[in-house]
Amino acid sequence: MGESTAGPKGAHKKQHLAEILGVSGSPVKNSNTDRLIRLVMDSAGLRSEFVKLSDCRIGPCRACMVADFMDELAGTENRIAVERMRYNEEVRDYNTKVKKFPSNVVAGLFGFDEKDYYDPLPGEA
Repeated sequence: MGESTAGPKGAHKKQHLAEILGVSGSPVKNSNTDRLIRLVMDSAGLRSEFVKLSDCRIGPCRACMVADFMDELAGTENRIAVERMRYNEEVRDYNTKVKKFPSNVVAGLFGFDEKDYYDPLPGEA
C-alpha cells in the first residue's frame, strides 16, 4: 500500500497504515456493544485501538461555555426588556385612570399621583 510521491529533492516513499478506531458509548462495563466492537476489530486483522467514552473525562470546551453564557445573557436582556415594557404599560394605564373622571376624584382624595415611567440610564437600554 505504498504511494510514491516526487518532491523537490527526489522521490520519496510514503506508506499509509490502515487502522481501526473502535468507539463505544455504552456506560456498562464490558457491554455487548464493547464486545461486538472488539470482535469486529480483532477479525479485521489491522492495527486497532478501542476507546470507551464513559472512561474519558469529557467536558465542554471554553468556547462552548462562552457561547452558552452569551446565549444566557442575551436571553436575560430580552426578559428585562419585556418586563420593562410591561411595567411601562401598567404605569400608562394607572396614570390614565388617575387623570380621568371619576377616578381622578378618588385618586385626589387618597393622594394617588401619576407615576414615572421606567427610563433606563444611557447605555442601560
